[in-house]
Amino acid sequence: MSASAHEMKSYYAGRAAYYDDVYNKPERQADIAFLREFLPERLAGRHVLEVACGTGYWSQHIAAQAASYLATDGVAEPLEFAKQRPHVDPQRCMIADVYALPASLGSFDGAFAGLWFSHVAAECTSRDD
Repeated sequence: MSASAHEMKSYYAGRAAYYDDVYNKPERQADIAFLREFLPERLAGRHVLEVACGTGYWSQHIAAQAASYLATDGVAEPLEFAKQRPHVDPQRCMIADVYALPASLGSFDGAFAGLWFSHVAAECTSRDD
């Protein structure tokens, strides 16, 4: 693991208790209310993989309607919060590297990656073609 990847994991491990503060901001309430309805409806009945689930804020809403749900994160600390959410099966929460998910996870016909895209390293998003 690179030094920057290690630093990022340490940062998110230390911030796990504060992750959900973003969902309490008054200016975000309308969007969050919309997404709480929209996402579960779109993923209802699907076999869903969530990458970078964090504390499971979205997991609890989507898992309630999904046929199956696997919540993954690269850091253990936020996963402990996710495991305590309603509708989230602690046995279906795991530490995983989103860039190297094992084939043994099976197949999925739905996926969710909430705030993850803002954390993708620039070198992972550039294209040579």
